[in-house]
Amino acid sequence: MSTLRNGEEFTLRELFSHDNKIVIPDLQRDYCWGDSAFIEQEKSQKELVSGFVGDYLLSSYKEKSANSKDLMLGLVYGYEEPLNCYNICDGQQRITTLFLLLGMVNRYSGGEFSDFVISTNEMQDDYEPHLLYSIRESTLYFLSDLSLHFFIDNTLSKVSFIKESDWYFGEYERDASVQSMLAALETIEKLLNSEKELDYKSFGHFLLQNLKMIYYDMENRARGEETYIVINTTGEPLSSTENIKPILLGSIKENNTYNEQWEEREDWFWQNRGKDLCADDGMKQFFVWFWQSRLLQEFSYKDDKPYPIDPKKEFLNLDRNKYSMILDEVNEYFLSLKYLVESLDNDERIREQLSFIQPPKKSGICSFSWLREQDNNIVLPLLAFIQKYPESKLLYAFIRRIRRNWYDLKRERHMRSEEGQAAYNYYFVDWRYLLQIIKLSESDESILYYNTELNSEHIRPIANVRLNQWFNEDEINKVTLCANSVEKQQKLWEWEDNKDIMGDLSIIWKVINQNVNWTDAEKVYKNYNILLNCFCDEEYVRKENNPTLTNLANYYRLFRVLRGYYAPGHIDYTKNMNGAWFSWREEYPMYFHYMLDPALVRVLSASDIEEMLLRIKNEVRKSVLKSGIVENYVPCINDENFKSILYLKLWLTSKVLWAEKYDLLLSYYDGAGIAAWDDCQRNKVDANLPFSVANSHCGYAICRPANRIAYVANDKKDKEEFFDTMISVNKTIDEVNSEINDLFLNFLSSEAV
Repeated sequence: MSTLRNGEEFTLRELFSHDNKIVIPDLQRDYCWGDSAFIEQEKSQKELVSGFVGDYLLSSYKEKSANSKDLMLGLVYGYEEPLNCYNICDGQQRITTLFLLLGMVNRYSGGEFSDFVISTNEMQDDYEPHLLYSIRESTLYFLSDLSLHFFIDNTLSKVSFIKESDWYFGEYERDASVQSMLAALETIEKLLNSEKELDYKSFGHFLLQNLKMIYYDMENRARGEETYIVINTTGEPLSSTENIKPILLGSIKENNTYNEQWEEREDWFWQNRGKDLCADDGMKQFFVWFWQSRLLQEFSYKDDKPYPIDPKKEFLNLDRNKYSMILDEVNEYFLSLKYLVESLDNDERIREQLSFIQPPKKSGICSFSWLREQDNNIVLPLLAFIQKYPESKLLYAFIRRIRRNWYDLKRERHMRSEEGQAAYNYYFVDWRYLLQIIKLSESDESILYYNTELNSEHIRPIANVRLNQWFNEDEINKVTLCANSVEKQQKLWEWEDNKDIMGDLSIIWKVINQNVNWTDAEKVYKNYNILLNCFCDEEYVRKENNPTLTNLANYYRLFRVLRGYYAPGHIDYTKNMNGAWFSWREEYPMYFHYMLDPALVRVLSASDIEEMLLRIKNEVRKSVLKSGIVENYVPCINDENFKSILYLKLWLTSKVLWAEKYDLLLSYYDGAGIAAWDDCQRNKVDANLPFSVANSHCGYAICRPANRIAYVANDKKDKEEFFDTMISVNKTIDEVNSEINDLFLNFLSSEAV
């Protein structure tokens, strides 16, 4: 049964009781009552916490009668989703301030109200407080740490020491809600310290029992968002596009056709509104796209400051005699949008290509809602292409090029820097140029091969936006490779869909070096795909049951670390340690320049997996010799020269050499990152013995609830393929060190490939 009931009063005791979670959803703004703001009624800068807590709550408590007079704090709008999780649509600032006040009172009363900060069940689990902020992750973490380490543990003597504590991370400095909460806590601290004779326990019970609010149930998120907008909107009304309709249609005498077209659009946007409450938001986005495409501008400008394009203003700037013409253009543009959405709904190939860019966050999301989330570099060229060539059979090929172009931008592929200038992308073509390419092209096919360098004089320059070659070297090589073969084209498209490649085959051209031929290109891609599977797919490696492939999987992952693809370093929300990612693969990796790494090129030029392994080992050998972790071919890290990043490289290399000797496939689990303490002593197994690989231990970084490194459970400590186990538990430290030294010596002194 729900604790809060629609239209009924509730107390803080009911709100923060049992396992209730009070959620500030992502539609809300930051907490701001702790900040100084301009108060219109008082015509002055002031924060709101002192007035709310001091002038109202404390004063009311001290003046209350023996009958414990209740205080009514107004309405709270929210919805329950899931059970016992109340999402607040209005009342965020009051409830947050009350939670902070209750936490401070808990400190002053010796933990009397801890259960109302974090429930008893949560104290045995994840330490989640009753109040959760879903606006951003750092706020969520901060409230959890604040509740546990400050409100309940009470180890810090005052608020100002929070920023010096181990659980306070640098990310919190950039979080507006966190900083406002800290300011509010300092205000509350001053107020409570000034009340020398205040009975804190009694005041706490007053807060829990005598503060009353009325709960208004919004039933679901959609209605909650509507309420939030109505309460907080101070600008344009919700139905802004309705103001455009009479302006345009009212100026045209024979407007029956345009009326019908407008009604058709309204009906379509209503049917495709997704989570919107009305059709207006979708239509407004449509008009923004229309004017952005027409003006070749993303924003409008005033005094060199950018502002969102206002469709109503742009329509009003037109000569009334041109309203019929503009409405014809609008309808043509709408038909293009409609066709694009239908293509997304009905063509699996098109839907797959666009889902590579950004998969729908939830299954069943309508295609138009998905399009509204996308970058202009995706949507506007597609609409322009369909508008000019509505029945083109090359739409799928064009979408593939748009996807590839977008990845050039997002993955920062093909970056180049010139002396005295910042690096720039020399492949990506901005949407404002693509729209001009489409307009200037004589056919749909010529768009794909348009030479922007030869035709630059026909293209209008866009301020501060570089015009790059659309039909670039990569695309030229693809045309040469396929030689009009449909079968090869289909195969090449499969290569392009590789998650690491996403349209760009530059690594292949770099390996085969000008000699563009199908046999060599196919061999290079096969090698690349084997490496990718070795890195990402543990099941594939185990299923093959091939010792060469197992070693390739181990050595390739080590190769990536030592070559700096994911170099050891700081792990977010941790302190006094460094971490390394051995098997981590982001869905949208930002390491494209490593795909053109000369070392990787040398590896991919191998004729088979046996030679690939030899080449990988050779590259690892060179990296180890340069790394500073060995001297005379054996490990040289000791107590005096210890550094956690060097130790991580030594640890991972030792694991790989050991795994090769004992036929082990190293773990693919990365957890929060394989980590080592900056303090040499904390990494030792036996603190009384000198540091060595055998007398040391890496684990996994854990940032919450405490900053620590976790090690394997006792029942798995003999699993030498795990990264959080010792090199070996079956041998003495001296035996392991001797064996490790021999492994390094043999490996590093081997003949290079």
